Amino acid sequence: MFFTLRVARGIFLVLLAMQVLLLLPALSWLQQPSAVTGNMLAMFSLKSILVIVLGALFVLLHKQANKFYFKKNGADHPAITKIMSF
Repeated sequence: MFFTLRVARGIFLVLLAMQVLLLLPALSWLQQPSAVTGNMLAMFSLKSILVIVLGALFVLLHKQANKFYFKKNGADHPAITKIMSF
């Protein structure tokens, strides 16, 4: 179960990174605000919500993995004591 949570966490991190990279072109919209359409704003909103959800899942899986490991061994796993480690 612990390994599965770590793999799922890695997948969520990759998806999160992809979505953040796909949001970067939105910074160019600041140069021409008149060119922004409703469809562009809708996609930006959906991607922003997806980034928030994926980030929350990443943190939640970290806490869950620590809980499982702590229950089994009595201490946090040394490899995942930091929030960004797998």
